[in-house]
Parts: sequence; structure tokens; C-alpha cells
Amino acid sequence: MKRSIPPGISGNHESIAKPDKVWLNEQELASRLGISVKTLQKDRWQGGGIPFLKARGFVRYRISDIQAWEQAHMRVSTTTPITDANTEFAKPRNGGEQ
Repeated sequence: MKRSIPPGISGNHESIAKPDKVWLNEQELASRLGISVKTLQKDRWQGGGIPFLKARGFVRYRISDIQAWEQAHMRVSTTTPITDANTEFAKPRNGGEQ
């Protein structure tokens, strides 16, 4: 039985520069952030990462959520705390401190 992909979610590897692209898959997001797919998988399992959609076995990340997460984690130095601690994305994992 062929799996159908929800509307608006690309199952192929379109360019992430495409202006009307709304979703990224794990590989595209890992490439964008310069991290491994395993790190994204660990973040999903632990919580506290970028919100994602999992439908019929496909994991996708919405561009607007990625951009919001990136904005919430902007810093001016490595010693400066995340500035917008009230955002959903800036909350510490597992009740720990940042």
C-alpha cells in the first residue's frame, strides 16, 4: 500500500531556497543547522527542540517554527542567557536550568 504524504509536505528533496516551501524534512533541517539528523531525533525524544509534525511516519518541520526557534536562541555571546525566556522554544529541557 502506497503511503500518501499530507498536503503541503514534500516527500522529495526540493531546494530549501524555494520561496513557497513551508516544510523541511530532517535531512534539510540538519543541513541548515549544521547538526546531525541523530541530534534532531534526540531533541524530539527529549523535548525542548523545534516543534515538528509527524504524520504517517514522516517527520517535518515548519519553516516558521524553525525561524521562531532560531530567533529565540539568538545570543550576542556564549555567556549571555537566551534573551526571550518566555518563548516556548527557550524553555529548558527536563526542568533544568539554561
